[in-house]
Amino acid sequence: MDGVRTVGGLNGTPINGSHSELSPGLYDRMHEGMPASPAPAKVWPEAARDELDVERPRLEAEIAAAKARAAAARDRTVRRDLEMRNALRDELIASQESLAEIERQHEADVAKIREVARAEAQRILAEVRDQIAASAREGVDSEPGPVSDAG
Repeated sequence: MDGVRTVGGLNGTPINGSHSELSPGLYDRMHEGMPASPAPAKVWPEAARDELDVERPRLEAEIAAAKARAAAARDRTVRRDLEMRNALRDELIASQESLAEIERQHEADVAKIREVARAEAQRILAEVRDQIAASAREGVDSEPGPVSDAG
């Protein structure tokens, strides 16, 4: 170890990590069979690369077609939903109009029934008055019998 300085003499390790104490021939023999640089990354065989190049556009086309079908299905759903909403709205409007007509007819029927009942009550009262007046003209002796409006 001539001329090689070591760190405090620890196992003869050189200060700068060099192997100057080894002869060039010995150093070369120690590293024989070791690659000079890292191994290159694996490269796909040409046939596999060609298959991928063919498969990729087909798969991309299938994905694009699936996306187009999904968009068309969403559009159909939106249109169907709009049609259903319109149909339900039209049906609701028709039902409301029908109900309003039924209510108008009911009010007219109730008004007719009230008018008929009023006329009948007036007819009965007029008939009773006529009977009382006729009894008074005939000279009934005693008191007239009780008259009720319940009829």
